[in-house]
Amino acid sequence: MTDRPRLYPTTTGVSLGDLGSSVVPLARNIAATRLPILRPPEPVFATWAVTEACNLACAHCDMNRPLPDELDHAQRTEMARRLAQSGVWGVSLIGGEPLLVEGIFEYARILKDGGKRVFIGTSGDRLARYVDRVLDSGI
Repeated sequence: MTDRPRLYPTTTGVSLGDLGSSVVPLARNIAATRLPILRPPEPVFATWAVTEACNLACAHCDMNRPLPDELDHAQRTEMARRLAQSGVWGVSLIGGEPLLVEGIFEYARILKDGGKRVFIGTSGDRLARYVDRVLDSGI
């Protein structure tokens, strides 16, 4: 059994250690509200809805099937590469249910290899099945 890093969950999904590398871009964004010249050329954080498909049927939500024009694996891989090369600090992978996307851990690894903080917005319904893969991918 390998040692896992200690996890310190927060309501935002961001630990104090994670915030270290984001201090400058976040401070710049805040300062840019008063001094637009300080506005960074790219956003600090990106949210990527990798699918609209979901395995749940919540009454408040209509995201339960993929859109007819959703990206295929090659297109998602290219999107992950572009985000990895961008100036964003973090990327949140959401859906529908992102754990339904077969290549989700590959996309996460591409983002992590690009130096991004990667988060996942999941219902948690499939998390027990994928918890080792989630942790191994660096999400």
